[in-house]
Amino acid sequence: MTFDESIKTVDEIIKQLSAGDIPLEKAVELYKKGVEELKSCNDKLTAAQQEMLKLTEAGK
Repeated sequence: MTFDESIKTVDEIIKQLSAGDIPLEKAVELYKKGVEELKSCNDKLTAAQQEMLKLTEAGK
């Protein structure tokens, strides 16, 4: 899944959880998926940041 797709997934999860009309079990499941997607986004951002640092250092 791309970074943008993960962000869209998290956004949808937030909307569903904010609605408040879902069973507790489903809410926990959605929350767990949201945490996983956010971790994936964080990992992708960290990798991009590291790559940018390498490119910056190589250009000096």
